Amino acid sequence: WNLCSGETKVLLGHEDRVDNVQFSSDSSQVVSCGDNSVRVWNIEREEEVRRITFYTRVSCFSLHEEKSLLCLG
Repeated sequence: WNLCSGETKVLLGHEDRVDNVQFSSDSSQVVSCGDNSVRVWNIEREEEVRRITFYTRVSCFSLHEEKSLLCLG
C-alpha cells in the first residue's frame, strides 16, 4: 500500500495467513512467510521470484542482506 498515492498491490501465493513481511533495503523486493513457506517477491512485476517450502509452518524470519542470509523460525 503506497501511503502517498493510495495504490495497493496484492501478491497472491500463500495458502494461509502471512505472519511476517519485510522489504529489501532497496525496496525492490519483499520477503514474506506464512503457511509452510518463505517467499521472495518482485514488487514492480508483482510476482514471486523464489520460494522455500518446509514441512511445518514458518512464522518469522530475519533478513541480513549484506551477507545474503535469512534466519527462519
